[in-house]
Amino acid sequence: FAMVEVMVTSLMDAWGKNLLYFFKRKEIVVLLICFIAFILGIPNITQGGIYVFQLMDHYTAVVSLMFLAFFEVVAICWFYGVRRLSANYKEMLGAPPNLFFKLCWWVASPLLVT
Repeated sequence: FAMVEVMVTSLMDAWGKNLLYFFKRKEIVVLLICFIAFILGIPNITQGGIYVFQLMDHYTAVVSLMFLAFFEVVAICWFYGVRRLSANYKEMLGAPPNLFFKLCWWVASPLLVT
């Protein structure tokens, strides 16, 4: 249910008026999303379904999650900056972070994610 609601909300936020103009009701959009998910899930119940599942699992979960985590750490620690992150930390907790955390944010985290 939650994944369908995420898709519906995302589509309605992006193209709500156009979708409602074409489909007339939100329930039809939900039905369409459920139907598409059903069609995309059919290969998983065939005899070769476990192989299809393993391909999807490896290439959608493992590889992309590593890239996402790496670029998130780089964006926060290097582009946003350790100084600003430390200032935010101090603003929230009242005390600045120690040197260990600053070094982890700057060097260790990007290296360990890769």
